[in-house]
Amino acid sequence: TAYEIRLSLVGSEMCIRDSMLGPTLEHALGETLRDGGQAILLLNRRGYSCYIACAEPKCGYVLSCSECDARMVEHRLRRGTGGANFVRCHHCLAQQKVPDRCPVCDGRIQLLGMGTQRVEEELEAKFGRVLAAAGAAPGWLVRVDGDTMKTGREFHELLERFARAEVRVLIGTQMIAKGLDFPNVRLVGVINADTALSLPDFRAAERTFQLVSQVAGRAGRGTHAGRVFVQTLEPDAPAIVHAAHHDFESFAREELQFRQGSNLPPVTRMARIVCRDEDLAKAIAAAEAVADALREESNVLQGVEVMGPMPCPVSRIAGFHRISIEIIAPRRGLVQEALMRVRARGLLKSDSRTAVDVDPIALM
Repeated sequence: TAYEIRLSLVGSEMCIRDSMLGPTLEHALGETLRDGGQAILLLNRRGYSCYIACAEPKCGYVLSCSECDARMVEHRLRRGTGGANFVRCHHCLAQQKVPDRCPVCDGRIQLLGMGTQRVEEELEAKFGRVLAAAGAAPGWLVRVDGDTMKTGREFHELLERFARAEVRVLIGTQMIAKGLDFPNVRLVGVINADTALSLPDFRAAERTFQLVSQVAGRAGRGTHAGRVFVQTLEPDAPAIVHAAHHDFESFAREELQFRQGSNLPPVTRMARIVCRDEDLAKAIAAAEAVADALREESNVLQGVEVMGPMPCPVSRIAGFHRISIEIIAPRRGLVQEALMRVRARGLLKSDSRTAVDVDPIALM
């Protein structure tokens, strides 16, 4: 695969321009489309706006889900379909209309942040007329995310259209980051490479490196050289720098040093237990009982470390409070032995209120 990656620092410039695309990426996309090429743009966030808040600085109201410890995300209906724009929780799927005014102070509501819908709207506004004048089909741009692709058949039909060059640009989430092999894709753009970097999960950097590396590989798979533009607010982040230089070994070496110093997998092995209950006190009590039993067993099983109980990063989903305990040990056998001993005491059951995840891949 022949492609080069360029980092593009974006921030206040984008806010001033009120644009999701920085000038470098926008110019490169225009060149690609004029030359008859195709492009893939990645933004790993669905919806239109991800932050709905009161514009009054003294108020501080932010629209959050009533059943989850999470913010609501604005979704917009296509023009002519009728109905009002709405907000949806991406955890429990609850939704409601976008409020006209702040329910606390009656101030103006502002919609901030970006999602694939907003980028789609911007691309249609900036390039739609030019491509229509050049004879491009109306469906030259397609958004690919969980809101538009409901079945595998729909996704495969879209890829067939993309292969025939009926679709010129794909804008989507990680669904388009890997496995696509189209020789006319000359440009790949990562709209915001930082969406996962700040997540409270020790694998955040690893996932960011994987995502940028995977989507970059979609460009330059034919006779034309590919270009990859990564927009980021953290151009010095190791995950982004090493992905831009196709340097997995350097990233892995630095990340393993961090994991070694922090006693985290894969240097160690981990299990995670999440206790759930609609009553917060009951969830905490159940988690404390499990944690106390694990610590008692860790006195016998040398090397087992118990952390928690502590609220999960998303501490409530669909009305259930979530309290977690993490077990870390140098060997998987020690983790399994600790779990088996607590299970034998009747304190640990994998049911609707207790989840046991050995070698968890996500800590949210």
